[in-house]
Amino acid sequence: MTAWRGKVDRAKAVAFTATLAIGAALLAACGQTSQDGDSSGSGGSGGGAASGAGGDSSASGGVAASSMGGADGSGGQPFVGPCVRDLVGDVTVETQADVDAIQDVCSIDGDLSLQAEVARIELSRLETVTGQVSIAFNSALAELHLPVLETLGEPGDEESGFLLGEAESLTRVELPALEEVSYINVFTAPSLTEFDLTSLARTQRIAFAATGLTELDLPALTEGNIDLNANDDIEMLHVPNWTSGSLLLWSGGKLTALDCPSLASAGAIELQDAANLTRVSFPVLESMSGTLRVDGLPALEELSFPALTTTQWVEVTSNDALVSASFSALESIADDWLEIADNPVLETLSVPALVLGAAAHVEENPALTTCEGAALVDVPDCQ
Repeated sequence: MTAWRGKVDRAKAVAFTATLAIGAALLAACGQTSQDGDSSGSGGSGGGAASGAGGDSSASGGVAASSMGGADGSGGQPFVGPCVRDLVGDVTVETQADVDAIQDVCSIDGDLSLQAEVARIELSRLETVTGQVSIAFNSALAELHLPVLETLGEPGDEESGFLLGEAESLTRVELPALEEVSYINVFTAPSLTEFDLTSLARTQRIAFAATGLTELDLPALTEGNIDLNANDDIEMLHVPNWTSGSLLLWSGGKLTALDCPSLASAGAIELQDAANLTRVSFPVLESMSGTLRVDGLPALEELSFPALTTTQWVEVTSNDALVSASFSALESIADDWLEIADNPVLETLSVPALVLGAAAHVEENPALTTCEGAALVDVPDCQ
């Protein structure tokens, strides 16, 4: 087993902490919290991102090919043959020689920071990273391929995951073997159009902000929170087997339909400022522990949650084309807050099973003519 240990590159640690702060600001609208990192680069973003530049890294350029041995530096070609080495400690990759030097590595017991200003990085034998994989302030990298990376972080470790930010040239990321990770946090990658997460089944949070993604395909995902913020080109979110988690969608780009056919329980569902969204479908969603908010969807005409029985809070506001809103199975709202407001063409509101401990806030819906449910009896708009 080969060990790699070195000193902290403090300047890069500070720069990386600044990147985390930018990511936290971009994701703040999605309800995420952040922690400020210290000068050793151990800051976090959105409750997930942890030490990226800090810890044991190299003061002189990260992993040195000459000191680590292994594959030769032949233009960055992926290593052919079995992985033969494990590294202990945080690894920083800053040059093509560093990339070449870890081509035969099976696992890294620590963080992996990819800072090399090269067009393509492929680590075709890397199966395990126990800490965080991070990329930040890398203007040259266009493609990242980690085809057999199955384990990223350790079970229950909220401070290990995948962090990518400020990568203006990056177009493609492949993590096809990854099945579980605490978080994936991607921000300010405007050229990023492909992100392969074919096998991902469980995560605490997956967040994309200010990317060039046209679709997010998560065919194996069953559990996890999804945050999408200011991805202007996104057209599709594919989550056929997703059964539990929160969904925060802000500025939905070109997304026209949102189908979550298997989602049965959720924390929060917040859909805001998605200009082209015309269809929303949650056919089996039964319970929520957080807020249900539908705000500023100018193209949405019908809203229905046919199976939802309980949630914490409901807001349906400022939807210019909304004609009907139906919550046919809704029985209780934990905070007794039902707000249906500023929907100029809303005609029908249905909450037939709802029992509220406080007055419903139904106002500024000038076209409302049909109100169903005892909770709406005393509402002026429904008289």
